[in-house]
Amino acid sequence: MVRKYAPLYLILRCSAFVGKDMKKGAVWDLMEQRPLFVTMDSRLQFISASEISDIIKGLIAGDVFNDTFNVGGIGAVSLRDLANSVNKDAFVQAEAERQVYEMDVSKLKKIYPLKSSAEYIQECIDVVRIGKY
Repeated sequence: MVRKYAPLYLILRCSAFVGKDMKKGAVWDLMEQRPLFVTMDSRLQFISASEISDIIKGLIAGDVFNDTFNVGGIGAVSLRDLANSVNKDAFVQAEAERQVYEMDVSKLKKIYPLKSSAEYIQECIDVVRIGKY
């Protein structure tokens, strides 16, 4: 619909967000020791909310329009590795399902310096740990 009716558009297909104001999601659930609704062998792709803001500013400043981008960190992170990095035990709901979610972000990476999903998560964890939450 956007492509059909908007003379100028920019479509961003975003992976899971992390950030200081998050109130839900697998990272938040682990940090708050809440039940997970995905299995520990799930692999998810992440990016910080602040990075998405920077990406939007960069695309607009670079006169990038009428295009679609997958937006996420490079690669996916396993929930098991994530739980280990935040030193938390995880409680997985009985009805949890394995999810694998990783988009190809190579198109965006050609024009914007993306970090890995693990780096975006670690930045978020560091902010929470030092009390800037």
